[in-house]
Amino acid sequence: MADHPAPNESWLEFFKRTGRFSDLILTAWSNIEFNIDQLVARQYGLFVDNDRKSKFLLDTSFHRKLEFLKDCQVFTGEEYAVIKDFQNYRNRLFHGKEWSYMVLSKDEEEAIMDNAMKAARITLEKLAS
Repeated sequence: MADHPAPNESWLEFFKRTGRFSDLILTAWSNIEFNIDQLVARQYGLFVDNDRKSKFLLDTSFHRKLEFLKDCQVFTGEEYAVIKDFQNYRNRLFHGKEWSYMVLSKDEEEAIMDNAMKAARITLEKLAS
């Protein structure tokens, strides 16, 4: 089995296809956090790379940034819910709040991976628009 995506396959799709649950979750979360930061900076007309004002905004908690983007109607209620669901899954999995990813059933893993991919796709599409 190849250790990289097939042509025209994203890393998230590759991780799902190969059953690399943790890789998918961590990569999706990283993508989402990056995209959220970019979207917040865009709302204020800031450039993340070289604008000192953006640092203050971007040091805000993920929850507050997500709420802000929902209030600005960047995300619909449904899109917000998908991202928030993934944040809750991720926090429970990787911050020891509820269960460990090592004891999930295949169905639970599939549902969480699908949610992660959908949340990442939403933020990417918003950033691209």
